[in-house]
Amino acid sequence: FFLLIRKRGQPYRMSAPVEKLRDTLLMSTCQVNEDVLCKLLKVGYIRTVMQKEGPNAYAQFLGCLMQRQGSSRHLLGAVSREIAALAAHPDDKRALLQPQILNLLVHSLQMEDEHVLTF
Repeated sequence: FFLLIRKRGQPYRMSAPVEKLRDTLLMSTCQVNEDVLCKLLKVGYIRTVMQKEGPNAYAQFLGCLMQRQGSSRHLLGAVSREIAALAAHPDDKRALLQPQILNLLVHSLQMEDEHVLTF
């Protein structure tokens, strides 16, 4: 798979994928090929890469994707499933208790976000 991540309206810049995944500002505003990202989320590749960055990195990454403007229903569904999977494991659940992630989830539920409610 080739995961394209770049700033909107900017040419693609070659760099290590982890660098881009770590950049929360980029991830919340980037242009990305969502189908590939969904597949990489589903098979656990992104989770494996992000967990090497620290215990909360994956939850923060998912939070950035939830806030991303213009995400497809498909991507939001994939992110919601990953958040649900984190919540199911006691060790991973702690990462979801970060204020920024909790606030995002509460806001999504208050807005009756169908992606969070469904998955």
